[in-house]
Amino acid sequence: MGKLLKFSVQDVLFVLNSYKKITDAFERDPELKNLLLDKYFLYVTESYQEAVREVVVTAVQAGIPVPTFSSALATMIHIVQSITS
Repeated sequence: MGKLLKFSVQDVLFVLNSYKKITDAFERDPELKNLLLDKYFLYVTESYQEAVREVVVTAVQAGIPVPTFSSALATMIHIVQSITS
């Protein structure tokens, strides 16, 4: 049981910070339909999009199937392009 409940302070802080960012997004716009439409999450998505592309490309080149990552990347690209264009 002790192993299941073993969290570091950093883990807890990460979860609390994430929750705060989500809460902030909905406080800015209570009608928000998608977190990626919030300015903070859009910024994060744009900032890390290239890194996610590299992960998908590297995995595919190595013959590792990554359908969830590929779908997430396609969704990210579509949302960012529809917002920024």
